[in-house]
Amino acid sequence: MHRELQDFEGALKHDQEGLQVARQYHVLEAEANSLINLSIDHTYEGNAEETISAFREIRDIFKRDAWFRWRYNIRLEAATAWHWLRQGDLEKAGEFAQRLLDTANQHEVHKYIAEAHRLKSQIAIAASDAVTAEAEFAAALDELHRYPAPLVAWRTYADLGHLQSERGELTAAQSAFTRAAEIVKTVAANVTDDNLRATFLNSTAVRELIEGATSVAFLKFFDKVSLIFGGLSQPLQSRQKA
Repeated sequence: MHRELQDFEGALKHDQEGLQVARQYHVLEAEANSLINLSIDHTYEGNAEETISAFREIRDIFKRDAWFRWRYNIRLEAATAWHWLRQGDLEKAGEFAQRLLDTANQHEVHKYIAEAHRLKSQIAIAASDAVTAEAEFAAALDELHRYPAPLVAWRTYADLGHLQSERGELTAAQSAFTRAAEIVKTVAANVTDDNLRATFLNSTAVRELIEGATSVAFLKFFDKVSLIFGGLSQPLQSRQKA
């Protein structure tokens, strides 16, 4: 929960404590879960070597105890895809994103079906393929409309807003940013911990959403003003020529 609310410092602390307890009591399932969480923490921090080390330990646990493998493998595929995307290896990121999508579809885990499409959209953006990115966003949002997952949905709408803004599609961008902001407000309203709520609302991701929405609103206003003055200037020029 801390990570999904952008509290990465708090998430790292809880995940380290969880790993320590899991190892103390020799609970492999909990150990694998904590290691997956830590791999995500290390990816956000840019610690590639520690991320890879966590991946190795997780796969070793899967070899020793396979009964819960599919359940945690979904999270591992997602973490691995994000890791390679942040490392700039689009081929590996795409491979694990597809594996994530296949596994999530097989077990009907709708949150991760949407997350897989969001991942594939980000890979397409990194490859400068806006058309594919938009199609993947549409697939993610279609899944989220049918099976709501607010903490995935607001990031997906925000990412779509940034894409549409960069493409100059200001109305579509504004719509996406507005929907993202609405979900953020709803999520924040349901967080009872004041410090965690403040961390979420002041996070980089939420600030980027607000900045994107503000930028689009300004550009739309500027375009409207330009149209008004453009429309007025033509008759004025005509009168001057007369």
